[in-house]
Parts: sequence; structure tokens; C-alpha cells
Amino acid sequence: MVDEAFLRRIHYKVFCESPTIEDFVQIFRNYCDQANVPFDRSVVDQLLVHYYRPRKIPIRGCQPP
Repeated sequence: MVDEAFLRRIHYKVFCESPTIEDFVQIFRNYCDQANVPFDRSVVDQLLVHYYRPRKIPIRGCQPP
């Protein structure tokens, strides 16, 4: 587990590309499977459209959980 400040600085220490939208969806799907939560793609799409894009938050592989 790491804090948000570490995650902001990790790009200076380790090359870590941001996932594509499809990669993000797959990460989200995998986490839902692990947590035994039904996956619904429309929830991810709503999250991207109404939360991430308006706030200009880049998607990261650590965000779905």
C-alpha cells in the first residue's frame, strides 16, 4: 500500500504508462471478479464520463480498486 503522494512521484522513478480505457475497464472487471461484485461496463463508462473527464484526472492502473 502506498499513499497518493508516492503514486504522483512514481513516474519520476519508474516508467509506468497509464492504461488505455480498455485496459482500465479490464482492470476494473478483474477487481470486480476478485471481490465477487457483478461487473457492469456502464458503471465504468459513467465514472469516466462524469468523474474523471470533467476533473481532467488521468486514469491509472491503481484506481479501479
